[in-house]
Amino acid sequence: MAKKKPTTTKPATGSTATDKARAAALAKLTAAPATQAPKPSRTKSSTTLSSAAPPSTAAKPTPRSRPRTGDAPKRLSALDAAAQVLRDLSSKDARLGLSASELIDRMAAAGLWTSPTGKTPAATLYAAMIRESTSKGDAARFVRLEATDGKRGRFAASLATASTTRDAQTQKVQTKVQTQKTPSRKGAA
Repeated sequence: MAKKKPTTTKPATGSTATDKARAAALAKLTAAPATQAPKPSRTKSSTTLSSAAPPSTAAKPTPRSRPRTGDAPKRLSALDAAAQVLRDLSSKDARLGLSASELIDRMAAAGLWTSPTGKTPAATLYAAMIRESTSKGDAARFVRLEATDGKRGRFAASLATASTTRDAQTQKVQTKVQTQKTPSRKGAA
């Protein structure tokens, strides 16, 4: 086994040279011309920055102007757009229902909603529709149709939503028919 040599410490002869260099640098700083503004120290001191020049008002950043909420129409959410597409379906399509991917395609075609950056918007829409139908129950805007003919995961508008929309559409059709049936007075007499 080898013996370890005892370590000895050398006296700090260089420390006096370092202290002299620090003292010289400090003397230079204190003798600097008064035109330069002093740099604030990184440590807390008893002096305040009030002795420094006041900050200029031109350096203040201007506040950002935010657009008012009333200027632009609010963008529809995917669920709102899907509910609107399902409400506007024909009776045949309403019986069959639409899958989430079909809803995404129809929403994009109608210009109601497009996925900002999502890779699977149909899966996200499907999950959101399931979540709404389970959490709201009868008050949900969507009804999940039973699997028939091997078509699973299809949705239709709920009865409460669909009936109010169909009543409004029926009323629109009736007013159009009434305006078309009014006889013209030129042919009479």
